[in-house]
Amino acid sequence: MTKGARQAAGNAPFPVLDYERMMALSSANLEAMMQASEAVLKGLAKLNGELVGFASARIKEQLEGGRSLAECGNWSDALEKQASLMQNASAQYFAEARKLSSLASELALASWTPLQNCLKANLPGSARQVPKS
Repeated sequence: MTKGARQAAGNAPFPVLDYERMMALSSANLEAMMQASEAVLKGLAKLNGELVGFASARIKEQLEGGRSLAECGNWSDALEKQASLMQNASAQYFAEARKLSSLASELALASWTPLQNCLKANLPGSARQVPKS
């Protein structure tokens, strides 16, 4: 409530609201939410693309691995090939987990930044507040 609104309220049972200020803040909040939502959608699209690409590559490698296992002439070669395939898959899964973690961190930062900027700009005592009427 602005100083003028407090003075106008006097001894009223309910505070008088400064609707112009409230609407200005509402507009700023809505803009920040829209920017944050856009960042979330873009981040989720990146995550989805990464997951689909990784799953596709893993399926292809598993099919090729199955073929190469079927071509092994003895159990020793098959076990060696299987161990190699599992080591390769494990390394790829760990690398993908790092990529997804990084993308998720970027998404969180990108979605929080517009909200944080709006909050900083409109906190009492802030240098850049929404103009008061």
